[in-house]
Amino acid sequence: FIIASLFRSLHSRSTDHFERLSCFIRVINSFQCSPAMRILSAALLAALTCAVYGSFRGEFEPIYNTWNPSEDAILVDDFAHLTQIFHPQEHEEEIVRRKRNVDETARFAAAAPISKECNRPGYTGQYCEFPICESFNPVSDPDQFLRDEGYVIDLTDLGNCTRVHKIIVDETMYDIHIEVQSLENVSPQLTVMDSNGLIGTPDRIVQEPDRYIAVYSVLSPGAYSVQPTATSIDSRCILTTTAQTTLTISGGFQTDERDRSDFPNENAGAHQFNSILLTLHGGRAPASLKTVSVVGPDNYVLRPRVLDKRYGCQYEFYFDSLFCYERGSYALIVDGVDFYGNLFRRVAPFQCVYQPGPTTSSIAPSTPQPNNPTSCANGGVLLESEGKTSCICQDHWTGYDCSKAVCVNSGTLIAGKCFCSVGFEGVHCEQVKCEPHSNHGFGVDRPTLVFVIRARVQQKEILQQVQEAIDEVIANLQFDPKYLSRFHLVLFNDHEVFRSKSYESIQKFDSDLFSYGVNSRDSDGDCNDNVMEALATAFTDASLTQGSTVYVITDAMADDETKYAESILQMNSYWRAAINFIYIQPAPEMECTGDLSDPGFRAFDDIANRFGGLAWNIQDRTKVKYVLYGHMNSILYKSQLMLTVDRDECNKGLGKVIQLEQNTETIVFVSRGRDFHLEMTAPDGTKVKPRMIVQEGIFTVTQWSSPLPGTYMIKTTSDTPSASCNLRAYQSSFHTLSPDPQTETYWAITTDADTDAMMYQPLAGTDNHPVGTTIYAWFNDKFKVFHIEDFGDDVDHSFAFLNMYAVRNGIETEVAILARNRMIKLLQVYASNGLYRGGCAFQFYFPSFRCRPNENLHYEFNLRNDYGFYIQRAGVMTCFNYIPTPAAPTDCRNGGVKYNNETCLCQSHYEGEHCENLICENGGTMVFGSCQCPSGWTGAFCEYPQCPTSGPIPSYGYHADMAFLVEVSEKGIEQINQMMNTLPDIIRDVGSQHTDWIDRLVLIGYNSDGVVGMVDTPMTNPKKFFDTLFEWSNSNPGFETCHVQIWNALDTLLNDRKDGDKKRVLPDRSIVNIITATMPYKKDDVAPLITSTSEELLERKAITNVFVYKNWNAAAVGDIQCGGKESDFDCLNQIARRGDGVMYFLGNGDLARAIRMIPTLFSSSIVYKFHSDDCSTAAQRVVYFPVDAYTQTITAVVSGEGATVSLMKKEGYYYTTFPDDGRVSILEDPRNVVIEFRNPCENDWAPISQSCAYYDYALSKTFQEASDLCESMGGFMVDDLNGDKTYWIGSVLNNKRGWLGLIFLNGQWMWQQDNGNYMPVPPNTAQWTGRETPDGTTGTCAYFYMNIWYPSTCDENYSVICQKHMFNRNNQPSNLDDDDISPGKYYFLVQTSSGAANKGCDVEVRVQSDLNVEYGFVDDLRKDKPHPIANVDSNNNLIVSTVSLGKAQTQSSVLQYVQLRSDDSSSTLLEAATNSLRAGCSFNYFSQPLNCGLTDGKDFSVVMIGEDDTGNTFQRYSTSLCSKWYVCQNGGVYSNGQCLCADYFTGESETNARGRCVRTEVASHPMELALAHSDSLDQLASSCDAYSGATFSNEGKAIVLVIELSENTADAIDKMSTYIGPTIQLMNERHNEWIEKFMVQTFTLDGTDGELRSFNSAYEMETYIIQLVDKARPLPGACQMPIWKALDNLFDSPLAQYLPGSEVLIIAAGVPMDADLAAIHATMEKFDIQTPVVDYLHIETTTCPIDDWSKDLRDFANFLSSTSGVVFRTSHSLIGMAFSALLPSRCAPQRLSYSDPLNCKNNDIFVQVSCSFPSDN
Repeated sequence: FIIASLFRSLHSRSTDHFERLSCFIRVINSFQCSPAMRILSAALLAALTCAVYGSFRGEFEPIYNTWNPSEDAILVDDFAHLTQIFHPQEHEEEIVRRKRNVDETARFAAAAPISKECNRPGYTGQYCEFPICESFNPVSDPDQFLRDEGYVIDLTDLGNCTRVHKIIVDETMYDIHIEVQSLENVSPQLTVMDSNGLIGTPDRIVQEPDRYIAVYSVLSPGAYSVQPTATSIDSRCILTTTAQTTLTISGGFQTDERDRSDFPNENAGAHQFNSILLTLHGGRAPASLKTVSVVGPDNYVLRPRVLDKRYGCQYEFYFDSLFCYERGSYALIVDGVDFYGNLFRRVAPFQCVYQPGPTTSSIAPSTPQPNNPTSCANGGVLLESEGKTSCICQDHWTGYDCSKAVCVNSGTLIAGKCFCSVGFEGVHCEQVKCEPHSNHGFGVDRPTLVFVIRARVQQKEILQQVQEAIDEVIANLQFDPKYLSRFHLVLFNDHEVFRSKSYESIQKFDSDLFSYGVNSRDSDGDCNDNVMEALATAFTDASLTQGSTVYVITDAMADDETKYAESILQMNSYWRAAINFIYIQPAPEMECTGDLSDPGFRAFDDIANRFGGLAWNIQDRTKVKYVLYGHMNSILYKSQLMLTVDRDECNKGLGKVIQLEQNTETIVFVSRGRDFHLEMTAPDGTKVKPRMIVQEGIFTVTQWSSPLPGTYMIKTTSDTPSASCNLRAYQSSFHTLSPDPQTETYWAITTDADTDAMMYQPLAGTDNHPVGTTIYAWFNDKFKVFHIEDFGDDVDHSFAFLNMYAVRNGIETEVAILARNRMIKLLQVYASNGLYRGGCAFQFYFPSFRCRPNENLHYEFNLRNDYGFYIQRAGVMTCFNYIPTPAAPTDCRNGGVKYNNETCLCQSHYEGEHCENLICENGGTMVFGSCQCPSGWTGAFCEYPQCPTSGPIPSYGYHADMAFLVEVSEKGIEQINQMMNTLPDIIRDVGSQHTDWIDRLVLIGYNSDGVVGMVDTPMTNPKKFFDTLFEWSNSNPGFETCHVQIWNALDTLLNDRKDGDKKRVLPDRSIVNIITATMPYKKDDVAPLITSTSEELLERKAITNVFVYKNWNAAAVGDIQCGGKESDFDCLNQIARRGDGVMYFLGNGDLARAIRMIPTLFSSSIVYKFHSDDCSTAAQRVVYFPVDAYTQTITAVVSGEGATVSLMKKEGYYYTTFPDDGRVSILEDPRNVVIEFRNPCENDWAPISQSCAYYDYALSKTFQEASDLCESMGGFMVDDLNGDKTYWIGSVLNNKRGWLGLIFLNGQWMWQQDNGNYMPVPPNTAQWTGRETPDGTTGTCAYFYMNIWYPSTCDENYSVICQKHMFNRNNQPSNLDDDDISPGKYYFLVQTSSGAANKGCDVEVRVQSDLNVEYGFVDDLRKDKPHPIANVDSNNNLIVSTVSLGKAQTQSSVLQYVQLRSDDSSSTLLEAATNSLRAGCSFNYFSQPLNCGLTDGKDFSVVMIGEDDTGNTFQRYSTSLCSKWYVCQNGGVYSNGQCLCADYFTGESETNARGRCVRTEVASHPMELALAHSDSLDQLASSCDAYSGATFSNEGKAIVLVIELSENTADAIDKMSTYIGPTIQLMNERHNEWIEKFMVQTFTLDGTDGELRSFNSAYEMETYIIQLVDKARPLPGACQMPIWKALDNLFDSPLAQYLPGSEVLIIAAGVPMDADLAAIHATMEKFDIQTPVVDYLHIETTTCPIDDWSKDLRDFANFLSSTSGVVFRTSHSLIGMAFSALLPSRCAPQRLSYSDPLNCKNNDIFVQVSCSFPSDN
């Protein structure tokens, strides 16, 4: 019967198969047969079911075969919800455990509120949020989940074989199997497509009736879409992806001490809560695991949950907790991010079993310790005394015989061995271990020799010498032929790179150099060429290694340094090849000056210095081989740089130290400098004179062989004043195969002690930790990383020293950093620790430093070896504004990607062929690889506008006031009495929201005559508030009127509150509640008052609600007092809408319920507004809105006849109804519905309106014990503030006595509150026995018994009732407390009555969330004091905004968009804009300008849209309008939104926020006095401040000649001297009393022979100048001269008193030096004090052509123009004429126009002159 029925059912393939199967099993059980027969029948049914329906196969078969094929996956937040049904006891225990954990965490965090340190044992973190494992598990298996096919990468349900799924392929995956499997034979297939829609072709396919496998040997990393298909959609399919990979996970489960145990079980415990413990293998930091989800039986899938971190654990990622609701098979799906930030996924199957197995113990059992050792292990010393022995142990050893290791750095001793925590290793865990290892390939034994050569006919003899030098050096190295076997050649000419090739032999290199270089037939090209492009090509094409050397040989200056220098710096930051530039003097026929001050040579010098090389020139073209051979032969073979010196001035001498180790063979000095001398003192005090190898001009190479080891003193000097010098000192292995290794050092920059090299140059503005390593390089083709143990036995006393210096403001500044390792006791320097890190590629870690952008930092690294000598190595770092190329460079820089092997696709803000150029926005200029931003802009690319000063910090709704404006009339008294029933509860709940929300309570009564009274009291003491309200409720106001003075009451709230003598201002975001039963006075009667109060409330952003009494039972005309209509309240409705509130028309008794929504206004925002003319049909009644992760309450405010409301939440693909136990009805009347939706009260807590109450019938405690219990549960003792509460308390106590939260304090009875405050008992709520308030003599506590309050002593034992508000002010998203509503998409289903006359509805959706938005309007991008309304007269209204979490601004949640919508029923979109970031502003977002014209003069909604820190959308609505910002007073004119004030007026009004152009309040200011005694502004025309006594005259001035003394100016001085007399005579004829004083300031190149002389006559000055001719001729000159220094000497002299208005004439052949910008700026400031006119006669010479120095001269000319001075260019022969023509015209010059003095092309100059302008000028 059973079989026949089953086959009939299965034959129909009905979708209710499983229901029928369950029915069959029930039938079997009903038969009168044996249990064995029943089991056999059930098994037969199951077998037949599988035979017909099929089954999945493979490892995940047990999971998916339990799924109902006809149902979709059931997504749940936690399997724990099933415990309430199947395992209530375990559920209760888990809830208690979680709460205890939360309470303990909070308690320990609160114990140190200032330091924020965690004092809770076993936990760490600022709030004790991170567990620390009790003991470290040393074992984890990276292959734990390895299967034959590899590791499971992904697992998912494909529905009926039609669901597209995305898989992530990471860079570690290969041999990838993508399998789709069907439940029945429907021939499934799949297609794999990449992100570009390209279909991947499998390397192999396996196809069967119920499965399809696509095998790929490799896929490029990225996201791929898998599209399944099948012959039928009636079968379920699953997708499994497996692959081989090195990025794996391992882990398990723990049921005991779940968050601190590090010894997981393989399987989870069934019917238990389990922690999931995981670790990641093969992932380089910062790779990590992020989330875990679980696929379980019966279609259940646990949503992805965030994995938390633990410390001191092998399994550092954990999730607490997973409830295994039944035995069976499950699967973990773990998501993470790899080193590059890309996603990856791994899958791990597991079982839920009853006995998962005991936890592995990590603690060895204790055994008795023996005494009297006979010997001491590990270097311990045996001592004997009085027949007893003992051991004194060495560092890191202990025990009776020193055999027990001491484990440091949280290591754990297990079976005598230290198992180290993450980040440490070693016998005692004493060494830092870097995770991940940098795997830096140093490649020290195979350098590449690179030549970049300009090749043309004119260079033939030069290239022959180069080739000979190279061949001879290589020949010298044949004793080690493999060392130098990699070469690269780049040839270029005439702005073209025509050859770039690598070679493995010197013969092939020679052949190409000869063919394409020496024999070049190209004769084109001039004095400049693309040298830098050729060098950049070498870095792009050459196969470089560390320690490579580059020679650039050219007879042309670079003219492309600005384009390619940055790319070279980036690329060589990785290789750090030494770059040497050899500039060869061009052939005479080229007519090139070859000036070393040329910008092109400066670029050579700068790049060479940054990488430890040098740039030098060879004047004698026949000495190229001599110089190149000497340099290469000295330093090319296995040399190490030990010292770098780059100084602008060497004449004062510089002392340095060089440390030589014991195996140093040769020391080589390479120097460049005019008249440069090197003195060297050996360790024994003798003077050492190195042997000269090369001397060509200012370039030298010297050597000293077989030096003594030790410390050498080096002193560098120069005989030439102001001469620069460069020095490089090398330790060199001079062409011998020594058995001793040479030590190389490499450095990098990191951020943490356990992080290996992260950057290859330091970064400006951050803490840079240098890390370094040393490598011993042998000559037998091997190298070894030099670990600290190679020093010998004294491991713990290794010592490293790092010294860095930079030139700042012309002064060499040193920064010393030490590292010392002794028992991990580290020497502190700059409050940092140095560290030896044995487990890192870069072993030495140093304290951090900060650097300035683009400066060079010269470092010297010293390391003591086991012989006691120091190994010294040196180099140069460059401080970058951004992270340079972090890995071996490619053609594309700055993150660019090569496309089609041709084009670089650049990232944002980069451009150029190789993405080498930075794009600076908003007028920024790229300077040496970084953007220099104009004023008002900042950011790496000048992308962020910057506020000059930050504006006021928004209040975010805290420290506000709450006002109640109540009508004190006959009808109003009824409302007051209603309020009195619930207002005490409300005031208590207001305090429960947050102690910092409401500071003061304001109560204002009003009637038809005006304001009848006001109470303004602190929130902490509301007694007077309640007493006054109670008094009004019992008053007899008399007759009724038809209008009341609501506007006067609002004006009183805004303007008549006092704080002593000061006005008390209503704080922003205060709560204003207007309760009325009567119409306000008509608009025409009080129009100005309506306007002012309405706009001021809007400006204060007050949340305003209006509650109007309306008799719903009366006729349509009589439902409001005096026959009023709803339209009579339009002005109040506008105030409510502008205040983001609502106006309610309420019937009898509704007010008491409606005001219960007031507490939820804390941190409340509107998220959506909706209107429909017909809400009675399904198509019109759905209101969608987003909910963020911080939301605790969702409120629906609905206006509509007979409206009903349901809340729906999106769960996966479906929407589910929000549970009824989380629904709190606030108000439901014929017209209004206010419903709150919250997560329901916890188990054992009963809902009472908006609160939860806890009562245990068996619990009895004293008052203090009861109070402590309630506080420990997050609540407080119950109060009895209304009739509903009285009824509930009486019903649960059931004639028992129970404590009330009442206590007698300071002579009055007070209610406890959860914020620690107390509230007096409101007069209308007391329920005392005998109706008399006790005086405290019979007891200071009180209990409840049969609806009556009784006083009692506090030590009695009574029942305990606790209560707490549903809102939790300490809520955090996804916390254990689960007070937040799950974020995502929701909608309200609103329906009005189909039979109503008005079927429409208005819906306002509010959320109570910690996430809030503050915004305002500004008319300038950098203003940070926004207005609450837009400026109607401005065309530049920007919305500036900020996001807060609680009371503080947050950067983790972002604002994305802003919309303007009409504030009416249509909610029409008027305009939309995006938000962008600003810097230095309190309101850190800004929008594009918005158009007020679109609002048509009406109110509008501002909608802010963003994304919270969990990725969920949030939305905030608010109301604003366009209006005038300012009222211009005292004659000011309003223009484009601003007041243009009349003379003598400025400033803002103190009494009127919009008032501008008010009188400046300055005490005893002459203007004040004049205003006080004048009738009009005309009388003030001649009024001034205090008389200064200043006089103005063009007479009695001085003429100052500032003259350069050098060989370049001697002839010009001689010529000029003959013109001095006639010129001065001409000047006196024109302006007789103009010149009174004559001065001459001279200056020289070295600054030693300059002086200032003063003369009383022109003749004396002329005689002195003639004497200067002979003095100038022998003095050297230069193209740059210390002109600024000469001017500074002039200003600092006593004669500077004659300078104001005088003529200063500079006569020089050089242009100003620009090396010391700080000194220049100081001199420029002195011009502002002395104010002379400065002119410049520039004498052109052939040595210094003006075109080479146009930039420096242009800057100087621009500055002189600010003094009304000019630059006059002339020659030696014309200097006299120029002097006599220029000087007489300088009497009181007034500049009429200005043009570029160095660019006179197409300069039409127009000037305006007066009628009195002299005709001869």
